[in-house]
Amino acid sequence: VTNPPNGANPATAITFTDVLPVGLTVADSTQNNVCGAGSTLTATAATRTITLTGGSRNVNTTCTLTVANVSATTPGIYINRAGPISASSGTGGYAEDDLSVRYPPAVTKSFGSNSFTTADSTTMTLSFTNPNSTAITVSPAFDDVFPVAPGAMTLFDGTLVNNTCGFTPLSSDGTALAANKLGVRVPNTSSIPAGGCYFTVNVKANTAGNYTNTTAALVTSAGTASAASASVTVVAQPPSLSKAFVPATVGIGVSTRLIITLANPNAAPISLSALLTDTFPTNVTTAATPNRATTCYAASGALAATGGTASTVTLASGAIIPAGTPENPGSCTLAVDVTASASGVYTNTIPAGALQTT
Repeated sequence: VTNPPNGANPATAITFTDVLPVGLTVADSTQNNVCGAGSTLTATAATRTITLTGGSRNVNTTCTLTVANVSATTPGIYINRAGPISASSGTGGYAEDDLSVRYPPAVTKSFGSNSFTTADSTTMTLSFTNPNSTAITVSPAFDDVFPVAPGAMTLFDGTLVNNTCGFTPLSSDGTALAANKLGVRVPNTSSIPAGGCYFTVNVKANTAGNYTNTTAALVTSAGTASAASASVTVVAQPPSLSKAFVPATVGIGVSTRLIITLANPNAAPISLSALLTDTFPTNVTTAATPNRATTCYAASGALAATGGTASTVTLASGAIIPAGTPENPGSCTLAVDVTASASGVYTNTIPAGALQTT
């Protein structure tokens, strides 16, 4: 509201009414002394009106009136014409402006499977819904930072499996997508096309457990979308066994070292839940001095117990296989010296299921 340089000094009894177009709403409110002493600005929800009464302005001065909580019930373009304005100095004109109201966006996320192992990866998709007929702009940047419990979820690689959006997603630290990054980002000022779009990346986690991944809210030129959430279960990869005779060729009655390696590709140690027993083939027995030994520790911190008979070697329940990763598993060994009483090729097999762990 302006009293121009050639206006009366002062202009008093300034009054106008703004009737909002159908489809816009305003909350009831009253503000006093907003355009000179004694002035009142009243918003009335029932009539969709905003009214100023008792305003006053000295020559060449302006007051700015603000009414909060104006909203639209449906998207569209609303033409709002306020006035005419009147004062002690006469009657003025109208003020008009257009308000463009858009449908709010939405964001959802999903994993490509309900579960995967610590040795594998799965896909993660972020989908953006834009029900408007024109593109909308993201601002500020939208981040999806992956969970850190029960372990760190990260990008498996820098591959964009799918991308129907016009922008290039980044890692959540603002750099290019790459293995072991901790999240993804939609850059500031990115455009989401009419109808929406989605992109897909590969993720992994080295620690078994249940993961819930929640994004930030998506703020756009058409409004704000609530954060999206999705959950996935990461399953521990089973441990593995391998074995070798060192040396692999010996004479009758000459001892060789049998080494059994227990490997754990998971990010947490695992322990044996039952006795591990290796039964030797016929004609193979422990040497006179078997030298049973292990590098696997028990929960007490001492080396785990070993044992066996002339035809077996055992590792005690509770022995711990150290943590590792799928690329570099943790491992420990069980070893014993053995001999053969007859010539031949001997195949020593530990049956499937013999290694039982927590």
